[in-house]
Amino acid sequence: MTTEHYDIVGHQRQRDYLSRLLSQSVMRHHMMIFTGPSHIGKATIARCFAHAYVTGHDGAILWETAFLPRTHEEIIVLAPQAVEEKGITKVKKISVEQVRQIIKRAQKTTRSGRRFLLVDDADLMTSSAANALLKIIEEPPAGMVVIFVSTDKARLLPTVLSRGMIVSFDLCASDEVSRIAHLTPAVCELAPQRPGLACTLMHDESLRQDATQAVSDLKEIRSWSVAQRLSYAQDLAKDVVRAEYFLETWLMRTRDVAHDTRRYDVLAYSRRILETLLIIRSSNASARIALENMLLHF
Repeated sequence: MTTEHYDIVGHQRQRDYLSRLLSQSVMRHHMMIFTGPSHIGKATIARCFAHAYVTGHDGAILWETAFLPRTHEEIIVLAPQAVEEKGITKVKKISVEQVRQIIKRAQKTTRSGRRFLLVDDADLMTSSAANALLKIIEEPPAGMVVIFVSTDKARLLPTVLSRGMIVSFDLCASDEVSRIAHLTPAVCELAPQRPGLACTLMHDESLRQDATQAVSDLKEIRSWSVAQRLSYAQDLAKDVVRAEYFLETWLMRTRDVAHDTRRYDVLAYSRRILETLLIIRSSNASARIALENMLLHF
């Protein structure tokens, strides 16, 4: 998460709904599921809502990251973790052990009588962890509000989906993203219609270099030999977190090209990229083999 401050843009309908929800004397929904494309600001909006809720600013949500503290004792954040195993960096799904620790913390009393649980990347959670969370979802502690943030609600347990209010988000308009202060046209080009990613890229040079490299590689893959593709897959698989970022970038670019140019045959590549991304994220399959299979069929 970038430490730079910026105003939240886009998603006006969703923000208006959340403001109305917070202004009511009784919270209508204690459980919500924010779903939509990655890097568009879902988690940041959830954090703004959480901060307004636990601090008692009912209906007066400040949609600016400058007002968001890094931590708050009454806001609990649950998310996957990046770990290194045998020299390979991987994303570890939210585990049942993490959930048990969260449940203990959620049961403690707070000064305001309010508490908030934000589950980021909720689709990256083990089934046992999701089932353990049902205890809070079904019987929340007094004053508890829960928001799941997900890019793929289909991967959430049906029992979770049935208990949450779905709040759907979509890509932002390009002119909305370009209005964010300090963003350069080059960064906006690397993160089309995705304000969250654009702000992160603006202040993270390493990630910006990765994004530039990913876009460049995507243009060249089809000209590579079989040996080059296999070697590339081997190198990329050494850092699964980076591999996932490359795949997300390729998925974003191929979809944009397909719709902007009406070349819907390009969506075949999007489908292969998405399938590979899901394999790497949701199974114990070898990332190297999954990447090799995808690249060989480009």
